[in-house]
Amino acid sequence: MKNAQKRGFTLVELIVVIAIMAILAAVLVPTITGKVKESKLSGCKTELSNVCSAIANLMAEGIAGEHLDHELMAQYGYNTDDNFIACTTTSDYKIKYIRTDTEVTLTLCDSNGTPLTGDDEFKRVLPIKSA
Repeated sequence: MKNAQKRGFTLVELIVVIAIMAILAAVLVPTITGKVKESKLSGCKTELSNVCSAIANLMAEGIAGEHLDHELMAQYGYNTDDNFIACTTTSDYKIKYIRTDTEVTLTLCDSNGTPLTGDDEFKRVLPIKSA
C-alpha cells in the first residue's frame, strides 16, 4: 500500500505564522491608534476655526457683542455646557470660550477641560469692538 500524502501545515509552520502576525500587530496597533488621535485633534482644530469664524460673523452683524453666552451659542447650533462648546467630531476634546469686556478667547481643551498646550492653533482670541 502506498502512503497517503499528508496535507496541512506542520506545528512549526503555524507557530512561525502566528509569531509574524503578533509582531505585525505589535507594530501596527500603536501606529493606528496615534493616527486616530491625530485625526480627532485635526477635526477639532477645524471646528475651533469654524466657531471662531461664526463668532466673528455674529459680532460683525451686531448679534454677539455684549450678549455672547452659551444660550446664544446654542441658538446657532452649538452644543454648549457652561463655557464649553462640544466638538461634534469627538468627545475627546471641547472648546472653552471666555468673554471679557475686550475680547473672546477660544481654547481647545481635552475632555476634562484642561487646555491643550504646545501649538498656537489651540487658542484663538477675537477682540470685541466697542460701539
